[in-house]
Amino acid sequence: MFSPLLTIFEEEYRALRPRAPIPPFDIRFRRFTSLNTTIRLREGRMHVRLSDLLEPAPESVHRAIAHILIAKIYKKPITPLHADRYRRQIRVSHARFAGRRHSHRPGRPGAGPALTTPSSQLRTADQNFESCLTRLIDGALVR
Repeated sequence: MFSPLLTIFEEEYRALRPRAPIPPFDIRFRRFTSLNTTIRLREGRMHVRLSDLLEPAPESVHRAIAHILIAKIYKKPITPLHADRYRRQIRVSHARFAGRRHSHRPGRPGAGPALTTPSSQLRTADQNFESCLTRLIDGALVR
């Protein structure tokens, strides 16, 4: 069990619901295809599933995630500080996730598809136009 993470979730639960008894938490990191985080309350237990990309995140980000998830499940307002902290971490984790997603591709490890410039796209469009003219009209039209 992730005891520091468990403590964070219990503290955030207490902050959002000061008089309610704290339910037992089941917190796990899962290998999701994106930065998914889920929370469910079933049979008195709080089941939390976090993306494995968030595991190395600092404690402040874990606290923000705990606050956001617990606030959402109980329909409480989310503190702007926590929302901002989580959004900033998402940008960092998304870049790390993109590298992991494309790491199986040959060529540039960790990179996505090569970007093209507008001029190379125009040349390709011109070439396509010429090709279509040649095939369809047999070169009868002149530009």
